[in-house]
Amino acid sequence: MTAMFETFAEAPERRRRRGRTALVAVAIVVALLVGLDRVAVWVASRVVTGAITSAAADEGVHLDGASLTIHGFPFLTQVAGGQLNQVTATLDAGDFGGFRVADVQIDVRGVSPRDPHLAESAQVRLLVPFGSFESLIADQVGANVQISGGDQPGTATIATTLFGLNVGGVVTPLVIGPSTIGLTIESFTLAGLTVRANSLPFGIGDLFTNLTIPLDFPDGLYVVTVNATENGLSLAAEGHRIELLNLFG
Repeated sequence: MTAMFETFAEAPERRRRRGRTALVAVAIVVALLVGLDRVAVWVASRVVTGAITSAAADEGVHLDGASLTIHGFPFLTQVAGGQLNQVTATLDAGDFGGFRVADVQIDVRGVSPRDPHLAESAQVRLLVPFGSFESLIADQVGANVQISGGDQPGTATIATTLFGLNVGGVVTPLVIGPSTIGLTIESFTLAGLTVRANSLPFGIGDLFTNLTIPLDFPDGLYVVTVNATENGLSLAAEGHRIELLNLFG
């Protein structure tokens, strides 16, 4: 009789041990699946980054510090479903929109995991250093120019020599089209004095009108904001239905 009571007493303990064993087994399986998913994300991110870098190199574009991250969990389920929720990328320097740019940040949503990796939506932020478009503005003005950050926030200065005169201008950038930036003259300086455009001799003021910076953006992407900083023009762009590789040069 005593043995029978002991057997009944031990039964709940055995069930508890079996329950704990089952929970541990489930936890191990889940951990393995999570680990597998994270490894797959890591491998996929590296493969896509390598493909982007290689494709850019084939076009003669060198990308500095390219890094791509695939977000969301589980990754493998997203792949099976045919769409990645979010992919972000950063680029220290590279070619974009027809110019050498820096500090590129890309955020795309609804990305197909299959070539050509079409993104439902994209947001891009980048810096176009002044030196990247000085020659473009020089062609429009008709003389070499030096462009730098202005004394007032959101402005830049243009300095040049025309007809033997040192001329400077304060400009403000603005969006004038889906892929075009304009530079509006706020004031001129001549020999250190602020003057009006119609006070400049030889029609110099007219040379600074309609200054534009056209951007060679991929199809579906358009500029939404621009601001002058001490190092260049800070742009924000967005778009829809864009191939991921087209956002890298």
